[in-house]
Amino acid sequence: MIGVLLQQEIQFFAQPDPAQTRITLIVFGALVVIGIAAAILNSRRGAGTSGRAMGLGRQARKIGLDPEQRRALRDLVRTLGLQNPQRLLTNAPYLNHALRRRMDQIDLADLPEPDRERQKALLFSVKRTIENAAADVKVLPSSRHVRVGQPVQVISAEGTRHDSMVASNVHNGLGIEMPYERRGPSMSYKKGTVLQVSFVDDHDRMYAFRTRVIGFNNVRGASIMFVEHASNISQTQKRRSPRRAYDRPCYFYPVTVLTTGRGRKQKTQAFVNKNRRIFGRFEDLSAGGCAIRTQVALPKGDILKVDFESTDGTPLSVYGMVRAVEHQRSRGRLMHIKFTRVSRKNLNQIQSYVYGLTE
Repeated sequence: MIGVLLQQEIQFFAQPDPAQTRITLIVFGALVVIGIAAAILNSRRGAGTSGRAMGLGRQARKIGLDPEQRRALRDLVRTLGLQNPQRLLTNAPYLNHALRRRMDQIDLADLPEPDRERQKALLFSVKRTIENAAADVKVLPSSRHVRVGQPVQVISAEGTRHDSMVASNVHNGLGIEMPYERRGPSMSYKKGTVLQVSFVDDHDRMYAFRTRVIGFNNVRGASIMFVEHASNISQTQKRRSPRRAYDRPCYFYPVTVLTTGRGRKQKTQAFVNKNRRIFGRFEDLSAGGCAIRTQVALPKGDILKVDFESTDGTPLSVYGMVRAVEHQRSRGRLMHIKFTRVSRKNLNQIQSYVYGLTE
């Protein structure tokens, strides 16, 4: 029986079909080609993304973003999945749209409020640095173009700084109200003293020029120092805190600062005079200060507290110092205020409005 079996031709496998074999090989080859092409494409995409990220980092460093700001920018790109991150540095609407989305994510995140506000503040600092770097440099033909009432800062050769205001602008010189220190005598400069005058115009451009004192006079009862005019004044930078018109009411209160004790035991306390509530109305608002029009202005150098509402009705409070007061007969007085203390949450609310992220 075994011999019979050995003599028989037994086929355990069917004979292969040549046509089917060719089809199988073709399909297998096509799959291999597709796999290789996909790997190459993914590699190129990865290289492109990496290259774009590296390019963004180089550009961000070049325009002045510090390491922490660059990390925040990379997180913004990563969390939003942005395909063209370089546009963040050149396209303000694109950056604003990305910031709105990112801040919505931060608001929804399960984070303590201080962490949320810290992340927002960092993003606003990124926005501010990018905008300042993108500002076009302008040249002011002459200091004769500086308006009367323009707040200025006078800087001596020794580096002392005093806030003042342009009180007169005539052909022969620029009249600056004599700077003074609060509760102190007026500061006096001798004729011929070299000074630097800096100011920010109505378009948030910052200028500075060197000049010298050429004389003194009284204008409407105020002591005025006249300095030489300067020509071709270059813009030094854009205002650190851009302003935006803000036509809303507010109330402000004088703040009294008392110092007690001496040496290490010296303490400073501030008291808000809530019995003297004064009505005013904003003209503009920035992260660094504001302008308030009122019939009862506080003197230059006074500290005050300002209560007002954001555009969505959220109550806000800030503390500031009066840097200059413009007297206008028909419209009352305009106080220029520099903020001295603002909570991070309130500052983020203000910046969100100033940069157009909220209306």
